[in-house]
Amino acid sequence: MRAKKPKEGERRACGAFRLRLSQSAIRLSSKVEGLAGVAPCEFDLSDPKEHGKGSKSYPSLTYLRLAKYPSERPVAPRADRLSCCNATRQRPENEMLYRILARLAVVAATLGLLAGAATAQDKWPSRPVTIIVPFAAGGNTDVMARIFAEQLTRRLGQQFVVENKAGAGGVNGLHAMTRAAPDGYTIAVATSGGIAINPILIKDKIPYNVEKDFTYLYGMAAQPNIWLVNPSVPANTMPELIAWLKANPETPYATSGPGTTQHICGAMLEDAAGVKMTAVSYRASNISIQDLIGGQIRLACDNFAVAYEQVKGGKLRAVSITSPGPYPLAKEIEPTAATLPGFELMPAFGWVGPANMPPDIVKNLIEELVAVGKIPEVRTALEKFGVLQTELPGPAYAEALAKERAGYARVIERAGIKVP
Repeated sequence: MRAKKPKEGERRACGAFRLRLSQSAIRLSSKVEGLAGVAPCEFDLSDPKEHGKGSKSYPSLTYLRLAKYPSERPVAPRADRLSCCNATRQRPENEMLYRILARLAVVAATLGLLAGAATAQDKWPSRPVTIIVPFAAGGNTDVMARIFAEQLTRRLGQQFVVENKAGAGGVNGLHAMTRAAPDGYTIAVATSGGIAINPILIKDKIPYNVEKDFTYLYGMAAQPNIWLVNPSVPANTMPELIAWLKANPETPYATSGPGTTQHICGAMLEDAAGVKMTAVSYRASNISIQDLIGGQIRLACDNFAVAYEQVKGGKLRAVSITSPGPYPLAKEIEPTAATLPGFELMPAFGWVGPANMPPDIVKNLIEELVAVGKIPEVRTALEKFGVLQTELPGPAYAEALAKERAGYARVIERAGIKVP
């Protein structure tokens, strides 16, 4: 049987139970008829502000309220009661059923939310993923990121969107990535400049810690530098270049600024061969290459991808290459290490994320990046840019970077390289 409708002004019982869920309202309605005269019920998880002044305010909580549950026997309000109404007490035979129904509703709602959260995480990615490239669009880093992004989109069914955040030699974009939520929806492509050189060169100014603020996902590729001369320079090999430099001390050589790989390459040669040169800064490699071709400057140690086409075209001469052994994409150029043992410079490109990413998402990302790197069309595309795939998953990539960082630290300290 149904309970009688309460008279105007008469307060009826509605038990309230505090439940640690989200702020949003969740309504569970259930009609229970034919059970000991219980009236139709409505479970209402609503904001505390909707309740009377008699209830305490818990901003981070919501309330489970059993409404429309009248009682037949009013009692005095009790301050310690969990009711938001402080109105009446149910008859014992109905109160037990009431409590059972209320608790079942709490359990159902809680399990539902937990299951939903777990399912959302299991389905990563469930929305687009942002790939921060810390350089302008069109450069090598940007193009390689887009090659991988296209394949990741195909494989995982969600868009992987490249966002260019240039500035400060890659520092600005990487800083933005470290501040993003570590949920797998913001990652970045980093270069040696941002995570191996600058942390040594400007360690007091850089806004992140490479040991604490990053999750290292995948070492994608690396490329050497080439020692280049204008054809007017009488040097075809590294021993001949060293002899010419000793005969012409303080010879200018082109760089893209203090602390760049071109500058570090020159500092390494000065230290290893005992020569003296003068670094000249250019805004970009394409400008210095044109001056090198024109003879305004006669020497440089520039990135393979930038310089090799000019070498193949006969406009510049390659003296040596800074890979540890013969470079697979230019086997005809002798390694610098053949003359100066240990001379190695291989700036790298890799994938990183913020620190404290969920382990399952990290595992998934590493597996997917490794798989993309093995796709034949990806290999072919990367070779066109003059880079050699390194294919280093997570921990191996982090270890390689630590060694690279230590090498740069020795050169920067010995040469006294500083950024104005």
